[in-house]
Amino acid sequence: MPSTFAADPLAALLSLGDEHLKLVAYTAFKGRLDHLPALTNEEDAMLRLVEKVRFLRSVPVFKELSPEDLMKLAEIATSSHHLANTVIFREGDPGDMLCMVVSGLVEIRDRQTVIATQKPNDFFGELALFDQEPRSADAWAIEETVLLEIGGADLDAVMERRPEIAREIIRVLARRLRNTTKSMVDRMIGAGITRR
Repeated sequence: MPSTFAADPLAALLSLGDEHLKLVAYTAFKGRLDHLPALTNEEDAMLRLVEKVRFLRSVPVFKELSPEDLMKLAEIATSSHHLANTVIFREGDPGDMLCMVVSGLVEIRDRQTVIATQKPNDFFGELALFDQEPRSADAWAIEETVLLEIGGADLDAVMERRPEIAREIIRVLARRLRNTTKSMVDRMIGAGITRR
C-alpha cells in the first residue's frame, strides 16, 4: 500500500471506498490534481459536488445547514455561465429559480434604474419563488458571471425540512425592501417631493 500512495495518492485514498474520505481527498488535493493521473468522469463530478458544497456553505442563508442538507442542495444545484453585459432573466419571465452569485457581478434593474447589485455569495430571484409570480425586474451580468441555481420546487422541499432557510430568506427580503424604500424616499426628497 505505501508504494500505491506514493505513485497516486488520490487513487489510493479513493480505493478505500469511503464516501466521506472521497470528499476529504478531493478537497485536500484541490489545486494539485493536474500532477496526478486523470480523474474519471465520476471523480470529476464528485469534485464539482465538493466545490458546490463549499460554495453553498459560504452563502449566509445556507451556512447553518448540516453537511447532509448541503450535499442535497449541491446535488440539485446547477451552474450557469453568463458573459459580461448579458441578460440573465427579464421582467415577466417565469420565476422558478433561486440564483446565487459564485463569481462576477449582477445588477437587478427596473427598466434603466439599478435596484440592487449582487456580488459573490449574494442571491437573487427569491421573491418569485414565494409568490409564483413572473420576475418583477431584469437581471444583468455586468461582468463575466457564474451562478449556481436551485429550482423552486427543490428549494421548497428543503425549506419544508429546514424552515430556518425560509426565515433567513424572508429577513433578506425585508432588508432589501427597507433599503429600496429608503432609496425611493431619498430620490423623492432630492427631486423636491415632500411627504405629507
